Amino acid sequence: MNNYSIWLCFEKNTSKKLDKIKKIVSTNYICPKFKHHLTIFSFSEKEKIKFFENFLRYKSKLLKSFTIETVRCEFKRKFFKSFYIRIRLSKKLKKLNRSFLKLSKKKSEIFDPHVSLFYGNMSSNLKKNLQNKIIIPKKLKVSNISLVINDEKKLKWKIIKKFNLNI
Repeated sequence: MNNYSIWLCFEKNTSKKLDKIKKIVSTNYICPKFKHHLTIFSFSEKEKIKFFENFLRYKSKLLKSFTIETVRCEFKRKFFKSFYIRIRLSKKLKKLNRSFLKLSKKKSEIFDPHVSLFYGNMSSNLKKNLQNKIIIPKKLKVSNISLVINDEKKLKWKIIKKFNLNI
């Protein structure tokens, strides 16, 4: 079964910086290909795609591009959260997440803002070394919001609709 996500995606210069970091992180390891993003919300009901697409179209007209503040590189022993950049939970991010929660009528969802740099298995020692070695940008500029279909079994993610934010 596929799941769906709402991603915040980054402007070109921010993406280039993240690409350089990702290249360092995945030098000796095979990592699935994915676009840099921050997942703002996820859902599993296929019938809600059009509903969320319309909401994203509306929301993107109201939102201006904005920056998010990074905290540090972190890692876990989870495949999809193996090595990532922790993002400061701002009022704007919290409000965006809550707007999707409210629309979906979900009571709650753990919202843990981060930008993954690596999906997969990697030794903890290597992750610690990378954590000390990598210099991350202090801010990342968000330029669009996207509706994505996730096939985590096949390790594939496809942007269905992308909406640019106002400049």
